[in-house]
Amino acid sequence: MTPERAFFVQARSDLEAAIRLEATRCDNCQILHALQMAVEKTAKGYAQRFGTFKTVHNAFSTGFPRIRVALLADSSVRRRMGLTQRTELSRVLRSVARTATAVEALNPTVAGKTNPNCEYPWTDPGGTTHAPARHRFGKAVGRVARLKLERFLDHVLARELRMKSLLAQ
Repeated sequence: MTPERAFFVQARSDLEAAIRLEATRCDNCQILHALQMAVEKTAKGYAQRFGTFKTVHNAFSTGFPRIRVALLADSSVRRRMGLTQRTELSRVLRSVARTATAVEALNPTVAGKTNPNCEYPWTDPGGTTHAPARHRFGKAVGRVARLKLERFLDHVLARELRMKSLLAQ
């Protein structure tokens, strides 16, 4: 297995965990952690392919311009998502990029010690300590945004791995 494929395989496993957790209505931090891992590993799979951006914790936002070009050029992504126009896919990509970047910012390495993350308690600048399990992460990573991102990642990873969709009806 190539490193690129290994990242996509692991991203799909993380995405499947996020989808299953979504169905249980568990604490948002658990869903966001699995989704954050899926976003990161999807981006790192593309990083392996392109070899033009570093495989860092914010690989998605770092490499998104290249990922976007690759996805817009491939009509199979559009077909899988039921879109007819390239402009529709472009709109979807802008939307999921915002959500993916917000999810990516919840990685403790990216968030730092004083910002919300989905794994560890943090102390804000005012001195209050927060537990991810009790934190309201906001609309940018809310259920509607997450479901759109999960659907998008499902299509992209199914394409990359030539596998059936996890969310197929």
